[in-house]
Amino acid sequence: MTEKKFKVYKSSAGSGKTFTLVREFLRLVLRNPNNYRHILAITFTNKAANEMKSRIVNSLVNLAKPVDEWPEAQQTMIAPIREESGMNDEEIRQRATMVIANILHNYTDLSATTIDSFMQRVIRTFSLDLNLPQNYEVELNVDMLRQHAVDRLIDLAGSDKKLTSLLVHYLETKTEDDKSWRIEINLNEAAKSLFREDGVQQRDALKAMDYEDYRRYYGLIIKWISGLEAQLVKMGEQALNLLSANDLEIADFSHGKSGAIGYFVKLAQGRVGELAKPGSRIQTAVAEGEWTKKNQSQIIETRVERIAPQLVEIYRNSQELVQVSVQRYNTFNLLLKHLYPLAVLGSIENIIGEIREEKRILPISEFNRIIARVTQTETMPYIYERLGEKYHHLMIDEFQDTSLLQWQNLLPLVENALSENHVNLVVGDAKQAIYRWRSGEVDQFIALPRLHGVHSVVNQMREQVLVNQYEGHDLPVNWRSHKAIVEFNNSFFQHVSMRLAEPYKAVYDTLNQQYNPAKNKGLVQTEFFHANDEPRQAMLERLPELIRELQSANYRLSDIAILCRTNNQGSEIARHLLADGIRVISSDSLLLGYAVNVLSLIHI
Repeated sequence: MTEKKFKVYKSSAGSGKTFTLVREFLRLVLRNPNNYRHILAITFTNKAANEMKSRIVNSLVNLAKPVDEWPEAQQTMIAPIREESGMNDEEIRQRATMVIANILHNYTDLSATTIDSFMQRVIRTFSLDLNLPQNYEVELNVDMLRQHAVDRLIDLAGSDKKLTSLLVHYLETKTEDDKSWRIEINLNEAAKSLFREDGVQQRDALKAMDYEDYRRYYGLIIKWISGLEAQLVKMGEQALNLLSANDLEIADFSHGKSGAIGYFVKLAQGRVGELAKPGSRIQTAVAEGEWTKKNQSQIIETRVERIAPQLVEIYRNSQELVQVSVQRYNTFNLLLKHLYPLAVLGSIENIIGEIREEKRILPISEFNRIIARVTQTETMPYIYERLGEKYHHLMIDEFQDTSLLQWQNLLPLVENALSENHVNLVVGDAKQAIYRWRSGEVDQFIALPRLHGVHSVVNQMREQVLVNQYEGHDLPVNWRSHKAIVEFNNSFFQHVSMRLAEPYKAVYDTLNQQYNPAKNKGLVQTEFFHANDEPRQAMLERLPELIRELQSANYRLSDIAILCRTNNQGSEIARHLLADGIRVISSDSLLLGYAVNVLSLIHI
């Protein structure tokens, strides 16, 4: 059976995903000591990239030692490589020595890097082809760039008539929503979306529209909404006029305003959103003719019966209009709230463009978008021609945190390597996806080997290569945690996963982790506080007791960590424990203002 080359490890915390990645790296370089220059290992932070390099180099250094000095972890890592390759331990030691020598002489060829650094390298190499200014500077601090653009926009207010009018409309929408009137805070918050990956595609459209376009659309939307509301109000008034003409009052109907007749009151007030789902009482009245309350006088009953057919007709006509229009009505109302904020975003985007040209800077958030223009239109993008020759093996760590653009930009290299029968590796855990705020898209990890999101013709071809070469793996043992914790996690996540939406249940299908037999202890203890007992105060009182219980069980204070939801909660707990004589290391406890000596001087 032919070995599949696209290996995907979907495993839980502590199961050795990075260990597996390092082992695969060793397998490739021990087979061919020059292979290290053909491997691209990618992760998401500089710290993780440096740690990966360190683990690779340390593993090779250990293997280069005499065989009888190999650490136990190295023996475990090398066992499957020894079995698969047929090499004996001495051959492995000699090859590890050769790889170490090669790396020491050409350390820059050891490519364990962050995805941003890799993309920057590509852009630097092909800046001319990508129509970028020569000698541009990479702007890492997009917050500073955003603040600069907002400050310049506010400075233009007053001198630029159209912009001033736009900002006034923008403030009006904020005050109508009871939001802060401090415009610089609002603008800064809104401008964050300009640097998000999922807002990139809309930025060009924002720049293409000016203030007059927004005003025109605003007028058209208002006209449509007012027209619909006027039609419905007219129907409602027609129904209420029927009551007046027949000497009837709302109280003559069953349940008054909260009953069937209440529908026509809402209709007369143009409350479109509430009409979309009519209540059971109006539906019963229309279907069964139950309009009045029991024991109603015969005179009232007769009058109601006389106008009931007309009320039913008004109800049906109004419902026909509402059901056809409500979706557009709700959409247009949302648009009204966001139309002028969008116009302001367009102005900020234009100013950011001006600043970039003036200072010859390129925000780091732009890298993936620039490369995507090429990778999504060409089968083998020219910017990767040389890299495709250099990198035969891609290894992506923490894949669950990749964004759509990041993965689609790496796909050409993966596809090229797979087509040449080279191993590519992806590791991750969908349960640990933490970078959604930075456009991380966990759904594409769940979908592997299928592609999630944009399906261009080019990507459909690439997807087929992934499917053909796919080999899924699971790492069942949690080597990090003790038995009690592993078993608690298994039962807890199995329970809560049943309440997840269907696509996400698959994330927990292979959750049942085994524990390391050498770690068969551990404790999970959960305590709940009754709401009537002021939970926060009860928790503060319980913490010192719990810590002393742990100390009496021979745990040191340095063995204990307290995790909180917010910094304020952490500060409060730290102060409470310090007052109780328990020494705490926290961001607050290290401040001079909390030192006993300083406090004594202040009080003196």
